[in-house]
Parts: sequence; structure tokens; C-alpha cells
Amino acid sequence: MVRIDAHHHVWEVARHPQLWMTPEQDALIGHDQLVGDYVEAAMGSGIVGSVLVQTVRDPAETGEFLELAAATPLVRGVVGWVDLDLGPQRVARQVEAVTRLAGAERLVGLRDQSADRPESDWAAGEAADALFAACGEAGLVVDLLLRPDQWPAAAAAVARHPGTRFVLDHLGNVDFRTSTPARWQSDLAGFAAAPNIALKLSAVAARADSPAAVRRQLPGFVEAALDAFGSDRVMFGSDWPVSSMSMTYAEVVDAVDEALAAVPGVSEQDERAVWGGTAQRWYRLAD
Repeated sequence: MVRIDAHHHVWEVARHPQLWMTPEQDALIGHDQLVGDYVEAAMGSGIVGSVLVQTVRDPAETGEFLELAAATPLVRGVVGWVDLDLGPQRVARQVEAVTRLAGAERLVGLRDQSADRPESDWAAGEAADALFAACGEAGLVVDLLLRPDQWPAAAAAVARHPGTRFVLDHLGNVDFRTSTPARWQSDLAGFAAAPNIALKLSAVAARADSPAAVRRQLPGFVEAALDAFGSDRVMFGSDWPVSSMSMTYAEVVDAVDEALAAVPGVSEQDERAVWGGTAQRWYRLAD
């Protein structure tokens, strides 16, 4: 079975300080997390390809990640970043510029760190709208990093841009402690109804208080995800190294394996889609 990790990070803190980190995160993972470290962790779990995702609001990072991807066979795709705060008039030019960077054949998407923005209707803004349109024109995926209060506006934006492919990161950042699979599925109905968005089964280690709670609650959310989106729109992502705050890479993979096995009616074809097929198709990853 082909296993693709559709969401991980790397960083060198001296070059790109990770200002999004909380003090707890900084204490545990606030040191260099290099691509070699990732390869060592992932290869032990049978991962044969990955998508490297931006972490900071720095235009230089995208070019550096493309260089890493060109030198690292495991990294098949990069999700980069453009500065929406420069205004909607400059978004399309920035998107065009990143598609011309060296190694841009591995640029598969872009995202804004919108979960850090205070607005619940961020996705309804002109800059976001310009990003969604420009990515559609360029054939790039838009990764959506959202808080739950930002879901409604984002779902409406996805529906407005049927020609753009979207991916909702981290199960939408649902908190297993305050939600249920049924409520979560209902809240994501607007996304699920749009055929141009997939769901990333990523950051599962952060969804509950403990690894034991993750393993206990994850099957219900995986079942709800497969019921709402179908396996052809659900993909695995580790969120390494953030996930390593509470679970090893192998433990994250095992938790997802166990969750899939616990869902009634999941076929081998479904497993192949979640573990690799969806990511390969959605991000158009090279073999």
C-alpha cells in the first residue's frame, strides 16, 4: 500500500523563528527540525512520499522548501505561502511569481495561516477571494487552516470557487473534548457538499488530552469523515513535528491504522485512498 504523508513541516529556527509557538510548544519542539530528521521518522513507518507545508509568514520559505524538495526524493510536494496582507490587488502577481520559482514543479498548493487571524469571516474577504481565484487559475490547491468559528464563511467560499481545489487541514481543528462525531459532521456539512474540497486527517495527536484519548475517540471521527466526504476526499497527514509533542510518528500512524480498522465497512480500496491515493490525486503528486 502506498503511504503518503500529506502534511508535515521542517524548520531552522535561526533562519525562520516560529513565532506561532506557545511557550509549551517552544520548550518541546522549538529547536531545529530538519528534513533529514523527518525522513528518518517517516521512512520507519513506510511513508514513500510527503507534502511539506509552510510554517511562517516569510516569502523566502517557499523557495527554500522547493529547494529542499528538489534535493529530497521523499518530498513530492510543497504547500507554500503568499502575503495576503499586501492587498487583494497583489495576490495574483504573488501567486504567479511563486509558480516561476526554481523547483516550482513541486509546488502543489498555498495556504494562509488564517487560524491566527481574529476574523471569523476571513474567507469572505477580498484578499482571500483573490487567493482562491488565483490558485484555481494556476492549478494549485488551497490548504485551509481554520478555527471552527471560521468554517461557515470558508465553506461558502469553497462553493463560490468550484474550479479551485481545497483541502481542510487538521479535521478543521475540531477539539475532540468539546465536540462529537455527529455534531462535527453536521458542522462540516457545507464543506462535505462541495466536491472541490478534501479533508486532511492530520494533527490527530493534538485533538484530545492524551494519546489514549486520541485512540479512543479517533475512530468515531474517522467514520464521520468517511461518511461525509468519502475515502476519495480524505487523506492522511502526520503534522510532524508538532505531533511529536505527544505521540511518536509511529504512534500517529498506528492510531490512524487502528481507527480505519475499527470503522465498519472500510474496504482495502478505502484504506488505499486515505493512505495515499487521495493525496496523490488531489495534489497531483509526481510518482
